[in-house]
Amino acid sequence: MMIRRPVRYPGRSRLWIRSTPYYRRNDGNTSRACNLSPAENIAAAALLPREGKMREASRLKNQRKIRVAISACLLGAAVRYDGRSKEDPVLVRALTPHIHFVPVCPETECGMGIPREPMRLEGDFRRPRLVTHHSRIDRTDCLEAWCAVRLGELEAENLCGCIFKTRSPSCGMRHLDVFDEKGMSARNGVGIFARMFMERFPHMPVAEEDSLYDPVIRDVFLRQTARFHRERPHV
Repeated sequence: MMIRRPVRYPGRSRLWIRSTPYYRRNDGNTSRACNLSPAENIAAAALLPREGKMREASRLKNQRKIRVAISACLLGAAVRYDGRSKEDPVLVRALTPHIHFVPVCPETECGMGIPREPMRLEGDFRRPRLVTHHSRIDRTDCLEAWCAVRLGELEAENLCGCIFKTRSPSCGMRHLDVFDEKGMSARNGVGIFARMFMERFPHMPVAEEDSLYDPVIRDVFLRQTARFHRERPHV
């Protein structure tokens, strides 16, 4: 009588059962079929569902992580104006066990390209304009129009926090240089995306990456995101 035995097919992660006297297993880069004794077959059949359960547990664990937006350059994406990243592996490694990151790069996603001319904030520090250094092109309207759309998409992501890139003219939260018509600067500006994000989500926990180097502040941020996750209405 043919006995139904577990089979692992090459190149597939799922496990299948079919009527066969063979158990197929991977052996390095090759596969080979071999007859198993009844005891070996029982052990294999017990092991394979356990592997599936482990994969499912890992998937559910990732789903349960709190979703936090983050400047994409901090994750290693080469999206900065000079075509580089500002990857912060120490911070990311400290937060990854608790957080599922949702990367965002306002300047790249709104179509400014990589690389691009550096920009700075000018005018009224409450509503500064984003202007390129040399060509003097005003990019404010382009970025604000993109922000209005992207923030709606992020709202659907069920975010519980955001981590901004320090000193970025789009993502910096505080103490950014804002230049007047004489070229003098005052460090009292906020990046355009960061300002619009905080206006759209006034109660959501936010932080700049350099503040999270402090383990006490990082723990407070994680607690705030966890509380926000618990208290927000879930549909």
